[in-house]
Amino acid sequence: MSSTSRPWIPLLALAIGLVFSPAADAYLSYTLSSELKKSSCSGDSDSDCLDNAEENNLAWAAAPWYFYDEDEGCSEWRNEQGAPASHFQRQDFIQVRPEGGGIGAWSPTDGRTKWIRVSYFFLFPHDCGAKAGFLGGHQGDTEHIKLYLYSYDLKTWYLYNAYYAHHDMDHFFSGDYLQQRANALGTPWISVASDEDSHGSWPGREPDSTHCAGAEDDIGFGTFDCFRGTWRSDLNNGYGFVPSTSRNVGGPPPETWNASVVTVSGAAAWSDLNVGHGLNREYWTNETGQFQKFCGWECPNGSRNSDGTCAASAHGETGCSSRLTNTVEPNKSKTDLTWFSVQGGSCSGLCGGAAAGCYCDASCVTYGDCCPDACSACGVC
Repeated sequence: MSSTSRPWIPLLALAIGLVFSPAADAYLSYTLSSELKKSSCSGDSDSDCLDNAEENNLAWAAAPWYFYDEDEGCSEWRNEQGAPASHFQRQDFIQVRPEGGGIGAWSPTDGRTKWIRVSYFFLFPHDCGAKAGFLGGHQGDTEHIKLYLYSYDLKTWYLYNAYYAHHDMDHFFSGDYLQQRANALGTPWISVASDEDSHGSWPGREPDSTHCAGAEDDIGFGTFDCFRGTWRSDLNNGYGFVPSTSRNVGGPPPETWNASVVTVSGAAAWSDLNVGHGLNREYWTNETGQFQKFCGWECPNGSRNSDGTCAASAHGETGCSSRLTNTVEPNKSKTDLTWFSVQGGSCSGLCGGAAAGCYCDASCVTYGDCCPDACSACGVC
């Protein structure tokens, strides 16, 4: 990213940064026992200046309820393939990354708004959508959501909005929208409702309805049904699952991949798992040829074709998950690659403008991307 372009910040951030209004802070919030970013970046091992333990704690605190469709037949909850439940078990990974510049200068008392993104990856070995009649099944199914959160004091984080991906479509839902539905449901957490066998992620529609999607996605004609009963009855009957937040993958430069969670070699990072077909590999970094698609650890490495499909059939499928372009490896396309700068540059002689990876103008306080010396050099405090 050039020094003249801002990282993306939602427009309401302007109001939030200037006035700590009750409406803004009424969003769903999650409070840690200590600051996410410590003095001198202590507790950080993946080069993003955030305390690793608190990254996981925040991901756990904000984690959604996950609901399976009553007709789900391709997960650890229920499958119709005659295979052990462990074969279809959803594999959860997370990623926590800051946004903006000068992360190292973040302070709980600086009056600035700080932004982070928490991504939740829901990775399924198999998609059984073929039996649903029109979506088609395949090996591997890679789903995810992203939460955008902000904080003033680095301990309490407010949900501004959330990104939900489903069937090569996607939508943002505001924190206010999600808060209203969580309140109506009687819970302080958002939800992810998974549709039958294909695992698209939806936020839920009405607590006392079976529907999880409305007019925001016409692929389901406004009537996607994602619950065993109603959304409320599923929660009350203990049918909501909390995703695991123990596997934080880290990220690409300026961050580093978490070698305790994924295997790292040079710029490449991957996960090796055996779900019943032998040890297989899936990449988090860009790959071409045989690893360009996500086969859900079902296709043995030696059976992958050069176009990313599989020479070996798993439950009647040889095709593997891909985006509509069929050329972008799904995990890579869904991994958070957003630029940020830990150190930032200096505002000396650049007041009102931008330095390397940070800013020296009045709005940098609002955006949370001021250079460390913006106050002393330019009076931007």
